[in-house]
Parts: sequence; structure tokens; C-alpha cells
Amino acid sequence: MSEPISSAVGAQLQDILLPSQLEQGWPAPGWWLLGSVIALLIITLVYLVLRYRQLTAAKREALSQVDAIEHMADLDQLLKQAALAYFPRSRVAGLHGQAWLDFLNKSLNQSLDQAAEQPSMFDAEQWLNQRYRPEPQLCSPEQRASAKRWLSKALPPQGIRQLLLPIVKPAITARPVKERRHD
Repeated sequence: MSEPISSAVGAQLQDILLPSQLEQGWPAPGWWLLGSVIALLIITLVYLVLRYRQLTAAKREALSQVDAIEHMADLDQLLKQAALAYFPRSRVAGLHGQAWLDFLNKSLNQSLDQAAEQPSMFDAEQWLNQRYRPEPQLCSPEQRASAKRWLSKALPPQGIRQLLLPIVKPAITARPVKERRHD
């Protein structure tokens, strides 16, 4: 066993000192500020990621359906539905024929920051005449590639600005028709 401490040595020892109790105060204001900034950055990042996913949902859905489409008319309808999801209905819904192809080419060129004089990505002969054929025209790989390129590059049209704005779904309301007088 251990030897008992002699009284001379024991007298030189001091009592065990307990650590002083921790301060019960709040951390410094700088830590609170840093924590608040980090929390705000995390919340903003989560909001932007969720907003981006919400904005690109129609684009992802359309891109997933392109390979399953067999006929040109169905591909044209898919592009029109995707355009209606991102562009104002008044701008897109009434387009058909050459005006529709011009819209597709113009929106793609604007998203790529190219001049409007770039060559047309959508061949007018194939896209315009496909609706009037007695038998449905099958899609070629080039047409699918053109559709995929338009969906991936032209949508969404406004970029990062749209991320910061809340999504507002316009209510469809019937407008009263103004009567014209035929005098």
C-alpha cells in the first residue's frame, strides 16, 4: 500500500481547488451575429434550390417525354405545352405555322445571346407540313435533338431573376366580350 503522508509534507499541501463555476451569461454579440448570418444563408440557399426545382419541373417533365414520342404532331404539342408553362399564354397560345417556328427560334437565340439572324434550328418544311399529311410523320433523331436542345436551352426564359420572385399562377377568368355596334 501507500505510505501515509507525514504531517510536515501534508501541511505544505493546500486543499483541492474546485474550478470556478462557469459564467451563466450569453455568448458575445459577435457569435450571435455570425450564427444569424449563417442561418440566413442556409435558409436562402434552401429557398433558391427549392425555387429552382419548382421552376424547372415542367422542363424536366418535357425532356423526359421527348424520347417516348413517335410522331411529329405529338412532339410539336409537347413543345407548345412546355412553352405555355413558361411564357405568357397570350404570347404563345395563338401561335401556329411559321409564327410558331419563328417563336421557337427566336426564344432559343435570345437564351443563347445570339443574333436573330442565326440559321433556323427547326426545319420549316418538316415542321409545318406534318399536320396536313394523311399518315402521321415519324420523328427523326435530328428533330428530337432539336426539341431537346430547345427545351434545355430556351427554358426557363428569364434565368435567375425568376428565382427570386414568388410563383404567381394567373387565375383564368372569363372576360366579358364587348359588343360591337354594326350601324
